[in-house]
Amino acid sequence: MKDKPLVIIITLLGGAVCSICCILKRAGLLWTLLATFITLLVFLIIGLIVNRFYTEVKNEVIAADKERERIAEEERLKREEENRLREEWEAEHPGVPYPEEEAAAEEATEETEATETL
Repeated sequence: MKDKPLVIIITLLGGAVCSICCILKRAGLLWTLLATFITLLVFLIIGLIVNRFYTEVKNEVIAADKERERIAEEERLKREEENRLREEWEAEHPGVPYPEEEAAAEEATEETEATETL
């Protein structure tokens, strides 16, 4: 319902343009009423179509924002869990590197050795 002013504005602008054109051309009253009525109907339909597309795009943007927020929250929770596990490991095993850091150091060593042999 918040998007209804868009339809109203489009319809009224079409009616205003039609009325101004009829006044400038000095059209008769019956012709002016008929032309304005048809113009209002046409622009009402155009406004409803525009409103539908606008609503769809807005809903897609909202859904994409929610998905980005959900992914960011999941990543934040993973980082927090990783930090908590690392702190627990360091508290239980002082001086011993965290297994993930150890594996990363071994991979770096293997890569260095592989480049040295080339």
